[in-house]
Amino acid sequence: MSDPGGPPRRTTRARLAATRSRAAGLQRRAGERFVQERTRRGWVQDGWYAWLADRNRGGGLLAGGLAYRIFLWQLPAALLVVSITGIVASLASRTPDDLARSAGVNAAVAGVVSSATTQAGEGKWALLLIGLWGTWWAGRGAARAVRLVAEIAWQARAERRWSSARASLGFTGIMGGAIALQTVVSQWLDGGFVQDVTVWGLLTLALGVYAAWAFTLLPRGGRHWTAVLPGAFLFLVMLRLVSLGSTIYLSGKIERVNDLYGGLGIAIVILLFLYVEARLFVGAMFLNATIAGVAHGTLAESGLVQGGADQGSVDSGA
Repeated sequence: MSDPGGPPRRTTRARLAATRSRAAGLQRRAGERFVQERTRRGWVQDGWYAWLADRNRGGGLLAGGLAYRIFLWQLPAALLVVSITGIVASLASRTPDDLARSAGVNAAVAGVVSSATTQAGEGKWALLLIGLWGTWWAGRGAARAVRLVAEIAWQARAERRWSSARASLGFTGIMGGAIALQTVVSQWLDGGFVQDVTVWGLLTLALGVYAAWAFTLLPRGGRHWTAVLPGAFLFLVMLRLVSLGSTIYLSGKIERVNDLYGGLGIAIVILLFLYVEARLFVGAMFLNATIAGVAHGTLAESGLVQGGADQGSVDSGA
């Protein structure tokens, strides 16, 4: 009960209304500031148009389909790795767990590889053949998905330079090369703060060159190869930050995930990371196409861009 002699107390409904009013004011001012920044800075405008083009073309759905295709490729690829690990371990008279750890694989993944290799038993050669065929088959679908994303972003259907078999081998080689590069360089870590920072920076630089080269192999609407550099840079930086964050956060936890949920828990973590990776890739493709001037015409036709102002900015500032 309020004090008759004092100021009246604000009801809960009044406080909520005041909070909503302040939030609406902040949103309106943020929208106005964003429109101003887009007018002043071209890179902000390009980023906004890239986001609009990505949303207009279903970037989230494209990323989900791409992540699914990559996951399907990883299953037989993992089977191939397990069979090769078992064969090499038997020839070298070493345990699969020791061999996986010496290759720079973390304890949880090494344990899974060791367990799978042990269960394979004498069927390692059969698994090798199945893994080879499955990796080739799934690689075709993954390569088509990557190519389709690039064609949708650049709005150009490029000529097929490679057959499906060569595209599968190329996709497997690029993915395997990136994984091998990180695995080899990771063995130089844990040598002190300065050494770890240096190794991480060198690995980032090497992966940047590798990503830029891989982007040049995709359709880009006949543009010069330098047109892929902005997206490749964004993709690499964001992916390295996500990888660094996941390493710090999941370090020491993935073993518990394996103990609690088994292979299902690890599969969920892998799927989540693959979706984030695919989402970054799709965004990078649309960014490259937007900076090259591809997306503006389509956005104007769809009504998202009207005379230098787009409908999205009007809605956000309303």
